[in-house]
Amino acid sequence: MKHSLLVLFSATLIGIGCSGHKEIQPLSYTGIFNKDSVKEYLAIAPSAFADSSKKLFLKAVDLLKNKKKAEASVPLFIQSLELYPTASGYYELGNALMANENAYNDADFAFKAYSMAELMDYKPWSHVLFQKACAASVSEDSRSSDFLTYAIMNGFVHRDKVLTNKFLLKYHSQEELNSIYVKAMAGNGDADVVLWEGYSKQFGQAAFPFAIDSGTFASIGETVSISYDFEKFIPEMRDYKFSRDVGKDFFYFTRVNDNKVYKTVIYGAQLFEAEDASPVSYTLASFTPTGRLIDKKVIAGQLTLDSAFRECSFASNNEFEVKEYQNVYEKDTEKEGYANNPIVKRDLLNTYKYSIDSTGRFIKL
Repeated sequence: MKHSLLVLFSATLIGIGCSGHKEIQPLSYTGIFNKDSVKEYLAIAPSAFADSSKKLFLKAVDLLKNKKKAEASVPLFIQSLELYPTASGYYELGNALMANENAYNDADFAFKAYSMAELMDYKPWSHVLFQKACAASVSEDSRSSDFLTYAIMNGFVHRDKVLTNKFLLKYHSQEELNSIYVKAMAGNGDADVVLWEGYSKQFGQAAFPFAIDSGTFASIGETVSISYDFEKFIPEMRDYKFSRDVGKDFFYFTRVNDNKVYKTVIYGAQLFEAEDASPVSYTLASFTPTGRLIDKKVIAGQLTLDSAFRECSFASNNEFEVKEYQNVYEKDTEKEGYANNPIVKRDLLNTYKYSIDSTGRFIKL
């Protein structure tokens, strides 16, 4: 794919999402690869840009991961980054470039994307390092060996992926790759456990008591999206089928419990729909020390605009209460929809109390 063509594609976005913010223009194609420009831009970019960026990002992910149309996804990833740069956006752009038919021509461009993802603290870091090793290998860059070594030392312990990667094999022999792997693996453990530890440590510990209500999402500010590399720990991320108008962005929220038997975390999901409304839900999930799912439950927010709205309060790390409400809108939603249709009240439907038992399961009291 020629870079001039990418510039042409990216230019089509200028002005999108700028209603009410005409004085702020999206980043240019070259600007998204300039760390100083990105830093300055993120300090002033309005939240509306972030939402529009996420929608473009999810459409691009749909093309890349579900429809297997890597080349078609590249312009959307670029447009998303021009509106609001994110670590995940850069990382998946790199993946799209390395997955398309022109990967050998776009390796340098992919390397730049991965480098920006690294600068923006993409997690898991080891996966960025591995992808940089692959891109560097295509370019016959001697740093490929170093990136691969650091990737393995920091948790990328998938031996088969190292020894069979077609990009790594362009520059390294399989014997050399095996030697790098064996040396770097000293002190590393099971691949799944390493991945779990990389995921779970991203959740900050909660302070009790705390509640999740209608004002929680706004109070969070900018959320930190969960990488698709961690989809093993979020079944609905792994199974969710993106469509043209709908997509979910999963984000870290907090850690509730951490002991020798189980670890309990709360992650969020924002559903982007065609209308100007994006419901947010929060899921409580417990895992074994090695990352096997024990139990999970949606405890707050709402999955869709027409479903019950939940609020949740935690008195301690092993007891919580969930209240379910029916949202009442100003206008008939069947006729008017949800956009520009404010909620006038919430009618309480049910109140449930739960405890988390000694095995990590959620017990209704």
